[in-house]
Parts: sequence; structure tokens; C-alpha cells
Amino acid sequence: MAEKNTSQNLVTGFSIIIALAAVAYALMMHVEKPNQNQQNVEVMLQSVEAFEVSNDNPVVMTIDGEEITRAEVLENFTQSGSQLPPGMSLDRIFPLLQEQYLVEKLTIDAARERGIDQSNPEVQERLRQALETAIRAEYVAEIGEDAVSDEDVRNAYQNVVANAPATIERRARHILVETQEAANALIIRLEQGADFAELAEENSVGPTAERGGDLGYFTREQMVPEFSQAAFDLDVGSFTRTPVETQFGFHVILVEDERERAKPAFEEVRDQLRDQLRQAAIQGELQKLRQQVEFEVFDLNGNPLDTQVSEDASAEVEESVTPDEMVEDNSEDNNAEGEPEAE
Repeated sequence: MAEKNTSQNLVTGFSIIIALAAVAYALMMHVEKPNQNQQNVEVMLQSVEAFEVSNDNPVVMTIDGEEITRAEVLENFTQSGSQLPPGMSLDRIFPLLQEQYLVEKLTIDAARERGIDQSNPEVQERLRQALETAIRAEYVAEIGEDAVSDEDVRNAYQNVVANAPATIERRARHILVETQEAANALIIRLEQGADFAELAEENSVGPTAERGGDLGYFTREQMVPEFSQAAFDLDVGSFTRTPVETQFGFHVILVEDERERAKPAFEEVRDQLRDQLRQAAIQGELQKLRQQVEFEVFDLNGNPLDTQVSEDASAEVEESVTPDEMVEDNSEDNNAEGEPEAE
């Protein structure tokens, strides 16, 4: 019985901690757009697996006789800026959401009974900060939305993806051994007509041995330099006549195929491109705002600093988008322990 009570106390304590953290988070973070909370609730319900959720909006708790619906509990959770923890289903976490709702309801009622309302100086300051945060967020969002058209996204796709040089991939097998002598012995057997995949299964110390040494398709940049140099210098269908040494050991490599990496369709990268264009537009607008004012900065001790130092410190490094970053990695097990991998 003591063990059961301890378990219940831990659950209750954990629930209260989550609820109070959510209260603090809601007070400090920005306010979402009015229709965003309902959208978040709908997304949450749609994402629930292995848990039947009725389409109506049932009462899920009462507080002093006041009926609280499921939608109210879920909306309260999403208003706090929280999300379901990875791997946690809604049915498992729902009791904690109810506890969160209860604690927040009791807290706000107790605060009002204490006379704490919007006239309180501390509350006014928090509201001012929240309002400024919301205004800034809306301004930045509007800049991004107004600056990027569908045509801009299409043009970006053509410039960044469609017209970019093709990325060459090769498919290879390899046999990884610990000594140069062992690699040389395998090369002799291959020259005598032995099957490469069978030799890999029997002799390779790498994790791809069970697949006959098959590494799948990879680009030059995905492998360590010594391995890539050898694999991309070979003719398709040939194997290395001398062992290739890397930090993993000694390799015998067979190149089986070569192809151009498929470029993603516009629909696959449209949202990513739009987000990147919006970020660039926002950065450009913020830079313009900086140039419209005269400002002077000082170090921690109050000594003047060169304005350029401040600009350099606040500037974000912009990385160009490459087609390689917009396609799935088709390689198989390239990063497995004991196999050649990108540096």
C-alpha cells in the first residue's frame, strides 16, 4: 500500500510540475493567432494513434459543478506552447492535461480572489512584454509573407535545384580486413574468378559483410577521401588491384553502378524553399532597419566599440541551399561503425 501511495504522489507531483511550468511558459511566451489554437487542437486529435476519439466534444471533467469539455482541455494545453512529447500518445498524457487545466484554473481564481488583476503593476508589465512580443512576431511574419510570391518560389527551385549540376553517385561493394596482406590475398582470389559478394560475406570485418559488402549508392563527399578517390577512379564493373587503406583498415572495392542522383520535385521542396526565402527577406528588412538609425555600442565595461563589431556579432551566417541538401540520402549503412564514412 505504501508503494502505491508513493507512486500516486509521484504522479501527482509530476503533474503539478508540468502544470506550473506550462503556466510560466504561457505568461512569458508570445500569444498565438486566434485561430491557431483550434488548428493545433485539430492537429493533435488527428495525430493520435491507437486511441479512438469521438467526433463530438464530451465533458471530460467538472470543477465545482462547472463542466469542462475535451476541447477546452486540449486548447489550454496548446495555448501554453506545449507539444506532445515524442512517443507519448494522447490517451496516456490526457490525465496530465486535465491536471494542468485544474491547476491553472485554481491558480487564476485564487489570484483574482487575492485582488490580482490587470491593474496590478507586475501584471501590466507582463502584459506589455507579451504584447510587444506578439507585435514583433506579427511584423516579422508579415514581412516574410508579403515578400515571397509563388513565382519567387518557382524561380528559386529552377535556380537552386533544377538547374544545378548533377550529383553523381556510385554503388559499390567492399571487403574490409585488418591487414594489407589479407587484402592482397583476396585480390588474388578475385583475379582468379572468385565471387566478390561471397568473399565479403566470408572475410569482411565490417557490418556490411552480411550483405556481401554492399554499400549502396553514395556520393564522393559521403566517404572518407581515400575510399572516395579509389571508388570514383575505378571503371564501373572493376575492382581495386591494390588495397585501399583508411582509418578503418584495408579495403578491396568493387564498383557496380553509377547514376545521377535524382533531383526532388518542386512539390517536395516548395515549403522548404518558401521558408528560406522568407528568412532571407526578414534578414534583409532587419538590416535595412539597422541602417536607418545611428547607434553606438559599448563593451561590458562601458568602453566604446566599433559599430561594425556589433554588426558582425549579430549577423547570422547565411548558407546557400544545394540540391544535395534537398534529396534523401540513398546510401545504405554508410555511417555504420567500421565502414567508410564522411569526415
